[in-house]
Amino acid sequence: MAASRNELSRHQRLSRAIRGAWLLPLVCGATLSAGPALAQPKTTDSTTPALAPAATAEPKVLISEVVVRGTEGHPERERLDLAVYGAMATRPGSRVTRSELQGDLSAIYAAGWVADVRIQPVDSTPGVQLVVTVVPNPVLTKVELDGVGRKIKIPSTLIPNTFAADYGKTLNLNALQSRIVELQRWYIDQGYSLARISGPTRVSPAGVVQLLVKEGNVAGVNVQFLNKEGESVNDKGKPIKGKTKPWVVMREISIKPGDPFNRRQLEEGIKRLYGTGLFCDVKVTLRPVDGKSGKVTIVLGLLESGDGIVCAD
Repeated sequence: MAASRNELSRHQRLSRAIRGAWLLPLVCGATLSAGPALAQPKTTDSTTPALAPAATAEPKVLISEVVVRGTEGHPERERLDLAVYGAMATRPGSRVTRSELQGDLSAIYAAGWVADVRIQPVDSTPGVQLVVTVVPNPVLTKVELDGVGRKIKIPSTLIPNTFAADYGKTLNLNALQSRIVELQRWYIDQGYSLARISGPTRVSPAGVVQLLVKEGNVAGVNVQFLNKEGESVNDKGKPIKGKTKPWVVMREISIKPGDPFNRRQLEEGIKRLYGTGLFCDVKVTLRPVDGKSGKVTIVLGLLESGDGIVCAD
């Protein structure tokens, strides 16, 4: 019994020290928190409140209990509770610093299951009860692609096939990013090398996720003629004049202004240009259009054959 009283006395003294050091400010409103609504989780994020560096060694407090709240009524409550506990290094009976709790908070958020996390230490006789309040992500029901007013190239079956294993389960932002990589790979495989998929830009309470698609559209196709030094202007700064009419060049290039940029399609056009026998060299430059994200101008630099220019085999 004496040992028990001594242990209790130590806990009481520790609790008083906590209130004087860092527990009381947290209880009064400076709860550790993180989690901008449904942003991509990161282990280090500028939106996560930073803790001021301690001038001296941080005090450690005894954690008597860890309680997860906010998952009540969620269809996958047990799964979420286990995910939160599993992400934390703090366990009942351990002594932790405020910085260590900040690490737990970041780890919970980075696991990808929740849109918001708050850690509230609550003083109690045997130690400190750690209340972890989360806002779970909804159950995923649908994924939509927003092409910003444009019809996108992805076939209608690709989205349901890609996300089939995720529908009906709690949205995990890390898993979502992996799926986005799969969609991105489809674009690359089809030759749409400038296409980018990002998001989620929106997640509804009903679990509808919206992703932003920018396919990299062609603003225009410009033709330049080159001299044998590969320059597009002469010594007076004037454009090199070619013998070939621009329409002859454009006849072989199937990609048009307004089309999504497709590397394969452009390569086929370049092959046709070489096949005319009119050109020794074709150089391609993609120029981003100022103020128009995702749009490029294709510049074709053409070195014509003839006039003493010998084409290499």
